[in-house]
Amino acid sequence: MKTRAVLCISAVVLFGSATTTQAVGIPDTPQTEPDGVAKNRFISFVLPTGGAGAETAIEVRLLTLNRRCQQGLLNQFEPCSEDADCPGGVCDKPFASKEGSVRYVNIYKVCDGTRSGCLSGADCNPDPPPDPPRACVASLMCPDDEFQPDFACAVLGCEPEFRNWAGELAGATLHVFGEGIVPGRSAYDVAQVPAACAGDVANCAFNSPSLRIVTARWGDLNADGATNAADIALASNKLTLPPPGALTKPRIMLVPSLLQAHRNVNVLDLQNTIDAVSSLRQTGLITGPQSCPSD
Repeated sequence: MKTRAVLCISAVVLFGSATTTQAVGIPDTPQTEPDGVAKNRFISFVLPTGGAGAETAIEVRLLTLNRRCQQGLLNQFEPCSEDADCPGGVCDKPFASKEGSVRYVNIYKVCDGTRSGCLSGADCNPDPPPDPPRACVASLMCPDDEFQPDFACAVLGCEPEFRNWAGELAGATLHVFGEGIVPGRSAYDVAQVPAACAGDVANCAFNSPSLRIVTARWGDLNADGATNAADIALASNKLTLPPPGALTKPRIMLVPSLLQAHRNVNVLDLQNTIDAVSSLRQTGLITGPQSCPSD
């Protein structure tokens, strides 16, 4: 029988001027999603249901971000670590200042009664507003197309959000997106933070072990490590009349400026797949993670 780890020593937790001592349970390690396929603009994982009932935050540490070989004006999209990996060129590190920083998984929000994403009620109530006004509400589900079921989704944010993630997901794969999720075999470490550390997550000693997730090469939709005509065909099929069982939105969606999980895959995703196969430079397409106070 599987049991959850509980730290044998005590942790000191401060509540105002009072000090209490309690045992801290180490949360379960996030697990690789069932299909285990790398994506361009999403990272995906499963939280074991053994931790259902306990509130945690989900920490995402940004390790290496969109490093790729560059030669002159051409970007070969060949992943690299250092210049030595790029004969005749350099290893471009466009987001080096954000590497090593931490983000947290936040609940996705939609305008009540719709599938439109939102940040606040103002996004749901244009002038003139609907009657009655729509609220911006939390939602763990994002829509795919008519051939695919909705999928569990969330976004990256600056602040930790403690909730019963494992219980709410009930074993479903969680697909996380946001400006900080970039292609090019970028690496992320995902861990759970126990609620006992809510007052000082940066110095928490009781996080779960982390799961390493690596994104796909830019434009690689079938996860074969290359970009070729097969990827263009996959994007085209999703855009036109995808049969049941076609690739899901997290596998196909590429365009960051339109990266809202409620929108459908469109011609811009297809065009960027074609550009990736043609090794055209992606300048301006990948904006990278925005700054947070903790950076």
